[in-house]
Amino acid sequence: MIEFVVREGPMFEAMIMNRELNNPLYRFLFENQSPAHVYYRWKLYSILQVSMDQPIIWHLLLHHVLPFLPSSLASMTG
Repeated sequence: MIEFVVREGPMFEAMIMNRELNNPLYRFLFENQSPAHVYYRWKLYSILQVSMDQPIIWHLLLHHVLPFLPSSLASMTG
């Protein structure tokens, strides 16, 4: 899923979250403190780090990734 979110953007993620709201396989998207969610956000962040020269990447990073990282990881980005 991460590859699709990187390629298609946050609207794709929102669409999946809306469609899979009751699907246990996608529960990690909604449980912000779960290890699976933290891993998902970290993996998304690490992929986005590779292409920081693209403006959309900055938007995704600042508004859709960093707010969900635990403070210990977020502090390492600045």
